[in-house]
This record gives sequence, C-alpha cells and structure tokens, in this order.
Amino acid sequence: MKNDSKKESPASGGSGEIKSKEKLMKFWRVDCRMFSRSVGFEMLNEDTLIKGTGLIIVAPPPGKRGFHDFPEAPKLLIDKRLGRPLRDMEIYTHYWLISPAAKSLFESLAKDAFAFCKCETQLPNGEQGPEYWLCDVLPTLDAVDEQASDLGIEIKGDFKFYRFTGGFDIRLRKEVVKNQKIFRLVYAEFFIICDDSFKVACKGIKGIHFSPLKK
Repeated sequence: MKNDSKKESPASGGSGEIKSKEKLMKFWRVDCRMFSRSVGFEMLNEDTLIKGTGLIIVAPPPGKRGFHDFPEAPKLLIDKRLGRPLRDMEIYTHYWLISPAAKSLFESLAKDAFAFCKCETQLPNGEQGPEYWLCDVLPTLDAVDEQASDLGIEIKGDFKFYRFTGGFDIRLRKEVVKNQKIFRLVYAEFFIICDDSFKVACKGIKGIHFSPLKK
C-alpha cells in the first residue's frame, strides 16, 4: 500500500500543476487608450501613400495584413498645436503608430507577429522629429469557441462577422491559439487579443490599453 501511495503522489501533483497552469492562462483585448483630445500629428503624404491602391485611407491590402509597397515613406508632421503629445502608442487609421521603445519591446516578445513601416517625421520648423513607426499585428486566427462564447454572430451571404454591441464573453480555442502571444480574430480583425505575458511586459508602454474578454 505504501509503495502504491508513493507512486500515485507525483502523478496527482503533476496533474494538479497542469490544471493550475491552465487556470493561469489569461487573455486580454489590446488596443489604444483613447482620449477626448486629438493627437498632435498629421500624415502629410496620405494621398501619395494610397495612390493606386483603390483605397480612400491608408490601410492593409484587401484580404491581407501589413503594408502596401508605398512609393515613399509615410511623412508625419508632429505639432503640439494639433493636439496632445504623442505617447508610445497611438492609432492611425488601421494601424498603430508606435515609438522605438514599443517597437523594440514588441519585437522581443513576438517578432514574427508584427510588421513595421518607419515614418519620416518633422517638426513645424522643418527639423527632424522623434522616431515613430507604423505597426500592424499580422496573425489572424479563427480562435473563438463560438459554442462557449456569448457574442453576436452575423452571416450575410458568404460573409460572417462578430458583433460586440450589448456585451460579450469570449472563450478561446486553446488548440488554435497554441503559443501565439498576440493575434486578431478572423471574423473581427479590429479585435486584437494578447496573452497575459504580453500584457505584463507592456507595463511601461504609454498609450496601450488592456481589457478583459468579457464586457
């Protein structure tokens, strides 16, 4: 009996440890913390960037993520007269606008999950401004457990999308997420999710915001 007890103890402990790790796995919605004040920048060459794309704003190629082959670098005017100072992370159309500190951290956490495009920046007096990059989150996963989740699902012809009005409770399919630290939802590409380790690492990044997958 004693021998059997000793054999079962490690197995029992190991199982409990696995369950404990599963409970600790947390995921968050990640976006930019919004302010009522406008941000102090302007894209000077937006018309040039969208020329030939068929788009009316700077955005990813249809059905893809990342950037078009721009004819020139995005040119930002950074001017406090246009609004509040830029933080480490801001929103520009479909992209994040990020500082070198944010870029370095994102690359260290999940390098293959991001695409970056360096901007040329200038101040009102014509001098070069601080460094900023456009950033896009690339992975797009069909990761929602729709049976276990509480959210609106609409299907129009061949087009399916999620609605988040009126609250939601999103449960993820861990077998799809696997070790992906940050990703978009395939049926709601604006909805970006990260794991807990990504959230913790971003503690010093100004402008980034995390919220639960339940509202």
